[in-house]
Amino acid sequence: MDRILIPESDLEMLSEELRNRFLSENDRLGYVNDINDPCYGKPFCWYLLFEHWSDLVKRSFPDVRESTLFYNKYYWFQRYSHLWMNQHGKDAGLEQQGFRLIEMADAIDGVDWTLVELLEQEAIKIANLVQRREGDKENTSR
Repeated sequence: MDRILIPESDLEMLSEELRNRFLSENDRLGYVNDINDPCYGKPFCWYLLFEHWSDLVKRSFPDVRESTLFYNKYYWFQRYSHLWMNQHGKDAGLEQQGFRLIEMADAIDGVDWTLVELLEQEAIKIANLVQRREGDKENTSR
């Protein structure tokens, strides 16, 4: 999966411009989630990057393929949505949004559906690990 996902350390160079775009355009986009949330904020930001501002990614990684952009968007959405739902409970809207992403991928050449499933499983696994780690921190601070 390392060759499919753009490393988070490489995405970090886009974080300032991403935050600026979010702050200037969020009134139009209408997101209510907190990009600074310590649990799901970063995955939410990376999802927004691939969903709304893939031009930043294409500028920094000119050879990136459309399928790679989709894999990254889907992975970060799954990570963000599962972290959010682990904190707040099931959300039919988030689940529906995940299905819409899958439907949109039908128009992209070269999408490997086995890989999509693996990316989702990995995102869920990491979200659950983060949740357990946060729970352990909370229990030790009491």
